Amino acid sequence: MLTLRQVEVFRAVMVAGSVTGAARMLYVSQPAVSRIIADLEEIIGFKLFARRNRQLVPTEESRLFYEEVRKAFLGLDDLSKSAASIRNYKKGQLHLITLPSLAATLMSDLIAAFCAAYPSLSISLEVQSTERISDWISSGQCDLGVTIPPVANPAVDVKVIAKTEFVCILPKSHPLADKEVIYANDLAGEKFVSFKSDSMARHLVDEVFTRAGCQRDMHIEARTREAICGMVAGGLGVSVIGPVYDYEHVEYNLITKPFRPAIPIELLLLRPANRPISRAAELFIGMLSEHVRKLERNMVNTRIVERIDRPSAGAPGARAGSVEARRARRKLLGVRPVRTATEK
Repeated sequence: MLTLRQVEVFRAVMVAGSVTGAARMLYVSQPAVSRIIADLEEIIGFKLFARRNRQLVPTEESRLFYEEVRKAFLGLDDLSKSAASIRNYKKGQLHLITLPSLAATLMSDLIAAFCAAYPSLSISLEVQSTERISDWISSGQCDLGVTIPPVANPAVDVKVIAKTEFVCILPKSHPLADKEVIYANDLAGEKFVSFKSDSMARHLVDEVFTRAGCQRDMHIEARTREAICGMVAGGLGVSVIGPVYDYEHVEYNLITKPFRPAIPIELLLLRPANRPISRAAELFIGMLSEHVRKLERNMVNTRIVERIDRPSAGAPGARAGSVEARRARRKLLGVRPVRTATEK
C-alpha cells in the first residue's frame, strides 16, 4: 500500500535531482532514500528512475507520476496554511445569541472590541427571547448566549457572569431629576413607559410597585429598551429598566438614577453542556468576563453613592443633604471637593 512517506521521498528526489540531495532535505541516510524508492517502484509497478553515469534520470512514467504528486502536495500546503490560520485566529466563525435589550448595548461593545482584536474571525449575532436562547444553544445553532434568568434547560451550561440592578430613567427636565435615588413611591401617579406584559422585566418591575402599593399611569408599553428610552427621552413618561451603560443616557438624553427597592438581575452566559466550544468562543468569553468586571465596579460606585445619601430616617424618597454626607461621597468616589457657601 502506498504511504505518504514514500511519496514524500520520491518528491524530494525529483526536487533535489539526486538521492544525496533528497537525503539532505529529509535528514535521512542515502541508503534509506534508495530503499524507499525501490519499495515505491514495487508497489506502483513501474520504474521511476534510470541510472546513467551514476545519476538517476526520471523516466517518462516518473514525470507523469510527479505531476500528480505535485498537485497533491499543493493541497497539503493549503491544508497547512488553513491550520496555521485557525491556530493564529485568522480563520473561524463565532455564532452568538442574546436578548434585544443587550444586542445594541453590551453585545455591540463586545463585538466591536472582539473584531478589532481578531479582524479575520467572523461573527454572527442572533437576537431572540430568553426562552428561545437556551434552545438555540442546546441545538447547536449558536456557540454562546448572553441572557437573563430564567433558564431551565439541562443541555445548557449556565454561568452567572454579573449581578446588577435595575435603574430609573427620566427626561432631563423631569422634576425628579435632581434626586440622588428614586424610590417606588416617588413615581406614584407618574406616566410610566412599561415593557410588554409578556416580558420578564415587566413582571419584576410590576411586582415591586405592587408590593409598595404604588399606582402608576400606565398607558404606554414597548417591546425593547431602545423604544422605551426613546419614549422617555421624548417626554412620554418615566421608566425602570435593566442596567444602563455609560453612554446610553448621553445618547438618549436621559437622566439615570438608582432605583429602590432594588431589583437585582443576573447576567448569564450560556454554552452547550455536552459539547466543547471553539477557541474563538473561549476568546470571546475572556473578553466578556473582563467587560462585566468593569460594569460591576461601576455598579459598586453607584451603591456607594446611594448608601451614603440614603436618609437614616424619614419617608422613602426624602433627600439627604448633610455636608458630612456630601464630603464622604466625594472622598469615596475620588471627586475633588468644591466648597460651597454652606460648607465654609
